[in-house]
Amino acid sequence: MKKQIMSALAGFALTAVMAASAYAQTGRRVKVHVPFDFVVAGKQMPAGDYSVRRVSKDSESVLLIQSADGRRTATVLTNSTRREVSRAELSFRQHGESYFLAEVSIPGTAGVREIPRSKSEEKRVRELIEQARAGTAGKTVTVVGSVQ
Repeated sequence: MKKQIMSALAGFALTAVMAASAYAQTGRRVKVHVPFDFVVAGKQMPAGDYSVRRVSKDSESVLLIQSADGRRTATVLTNSTRREVSRAELSFRQHGESYFLAEVSIPGTAGVREIPRSKSEEKRVRELIEQARAGTAGKTVTVVGSVQ
């Protein structure tokens, strides 16, 4: 019985070490202060400090956006663009008073990562169109961060 418990604990410890190693190897992360509330993957994120990184070192298409305190997280599937990354930054689409994460640039990765419009963003655009009875182009807002 004691041997089985020790074996189970050793297996758990090995799994924890492997998970920590995989987490550490996911590469660079962007740290940025976002001065306004925003939406990503249908989740409302408050203004504040965030980090953005790849979920897996083998794929650049899935990103994790996490608040500095770890309380808010969102995982988002992205598309690649052919534009080169020149600096660490997040770009947002603005519709009225709402901001939606649009692109992430992480130096040292293969191009800018584009976040497709979510259902909540499409809904917000429809609401604004109905209110204005005219099309709305929206704006793009860029926030510069640092790579660590």
